[in-house]
Amino acid sequence: VEVDNSGLHGKIMSIEQVIRPWTVDEYEAKRYLGLSDMYDGAYNMQKIKEITNWKYKFPAFGWCSQFGSDWYLPAFHEINHLLSNKDVYNKVNNCLKKVGATQLFTKSWFWQTSKHYCSSTEDIQGKITTAIDGVRIKFVPEVNWGGFKTDKFAVRAFAKF
Repeated sequence: VEVDNSGLHGKIMSIEQVIRPWTVDEYEAKRYLGLSDMYDGAYNMQKIKEITNWKYKFPAFGWCSQFGSDWYLPAFHEINHLLSNKDVYNKVNNCLKKVGATQLFTKSWFWQTSKHYCSSTEDIQGKITTAIDGVRIKFVPEVNWGGFKTDKFAVRAFAKF
């Protein structure tokens, strides 16, 4: 997904993609957890890991962790970079296509909540931020089709190297 100029450091993304809720726990869904980092999903993941039974309570995070201890649910700007940068988006999709993996969603899926990518970032009202085609989706209570932590969203795992 991203490599620095030295070629030694960057971020990778899982070729697998699933649909998962951020949380299945109604109590956790209603409280603000402090996962406010918009740029570092690894930081948000560490905060989630402090919660008892986190893999069960937070399926999106739990699924990402199955790839290894360094894998995490990306923060908003990490997934947004992937979707908003046309060159990155096209390169990643070409690689996914070559290995027969599910490609990234396109704009045509905008109104289907499950076609939004879940991020590890929550806003101060305790809602999660999701992304599609580089657009930050801010959900309001009157909109009944998404943004709540118990809704199901697309999930990709990231890791740093």
